Amino acid sequence: MLPSLVGRDGRSSSGSDSMFNIGVTLHLGDAKGQNTRIGGKDTKSVLFVPIYCADQPPISSIPFLWDRLWFTINIMNVSHYDWADTFRVCYEKAVSLYRLGNRQAASFFRAEEIHFLTSIGHTPQEVYDFAEDWVCNEAPSFSTALLIAAVRRDFFMVVQHGKPSGRVIPESAFPARDAELAGFRWLPRIIAKARAKLHGELPAELMYGCGGDRAFLRSAHIHLADFLRVVWSARDDERKICAYVKQCRDAEL
Repeated sequence: MLPSLVGRDGRSSSGSDSMFNIGVTLHLGDAKGQNTRIGGKDTKSVLFVPIYCADQPPISSIPFLWDRLWFTINIMNVSHYDWADTFRVCYEKAVSLYRLGNRQAASFFRAEEIHFLTSIGHTPQEVYDFAEDWVCNEAPSFSTALLIAAVRRDFFMVVQHGKPSGRVIPESAFPARDAELAGFRWLPRIIAKARAKLHGELPAELMYGCGGDRAFLRSAHIHLADFLRVVWSARDDERKICAYVKQCRDAEL
């Protein structure tokens, strides 16, 4: 049985409170998002959205539905006030498509969705990486992905004034996995990755928050998003970063 859908008043059809206040347009289509509209208002700019219900799991947890049912919202209704909800929409779509077997990050999002991700300093590849690791390893969680995205968005808007650098650092330029700094193996690599993440300059082959990053920061009791902010604050002073890592590692939680 198909779960009750969310109405424009922010309540499910059963009358209980829903997670998001989202109006929907129903489409038929395949897992690549090639749709034919069969209901709802006429709109030219649309954005994929998984529908949530108060008393049901998200439809994205029922993968067999996604090759038949697609729901959209008018992208014109998306603002910076709602950016976190819209980011979750893109994240949930990526998780659903990955579970369906799609491994082509470039095919995950439409032009309107890519435009949104660009506006917060993100790329489809970065969302794909979060989805892949969640499906395969159940980490990092969506909340962690959102916090990381928030740091990158802040840096993009405050430091870069909403303009990407246009630069991508080649994978070969990053420190080796066994490189050490202040006695910490992996620290030089994750510092370089964090700086590239802040500037939007990571190559597609690398992910900030990968398994190696998570293992290192977990051992030091540091959240991925917190480390990003420390690297931002420290700028080029690696002594401050090292001191922070030592303090966190030695702190009694």
